[in-house]
Amino acid sequence: MPKIKTPAGGITTTSTYGEGDMYSLVNLRPKNGALHPVPPRKVMQELSQKYDIIFLHQNNSYKNWIGVINDNNHSSVYWDILSDQPKTIQSYIQGRIHSVQQTGNTVSLITSDNIYYLFYRNGNYTFIGELPQVPPIGLRTSDRMAHAELFYDNEYEPGSVRPEDFTDATKGLVNVAVNKLNEEYGLH
Repeated sequence: MPKIKTPAGGITTTSTYGEGDMYSLVNLRPKNGALHPVPPRKVMQELSQKYDIIFLHQNNSYKNWIGVINDNNHSSVYWDILSDQPKTIQSYIQGRIHSVQQTGNTVSLITSDNIYYLFYRNGNYTFIGELPQVPPIGLRTSDRMAHAELFYDNEYEPGSVRPEDFTDATKGLVNVAVNKLNEEYGLH
């Protein structure tokens, strides 16, 4: 059987294929105008143990690798997992950790039932645990405040609050209201 040379035309998503067109590529990647085989994955770092979740907690001044090991209905959390001796942050956390998220120096460990928190400060992690329930805060006006007529026009000259100054004007208005409450109830 004679060999036929078919040039690779590229990827197409239409139902009318031309000679050499492909619906998808497997183990080929376009690079510099040609298709090249995808090389096998390289091991970048050997770890001292197997982790279910690996998370990079990174900020401007540090880069910490955190590992989670789930076991039955509890989890253990380690950091500095690139070294031969990972440091334990917490060895027993109730529930299996499904996700790890960060907000600045705070790391959230998310299970099905709870969210546990870690705080990174001075080169170390502190396990905070769950945040306590915060009581609901309600704001309402009393009859006295309803008649205080605390409006922008009463505190600022008409037209003096520009859109770019609105935030500062609002803060000032809130401060005036707090001061009036403090005076009225003797809270100074």
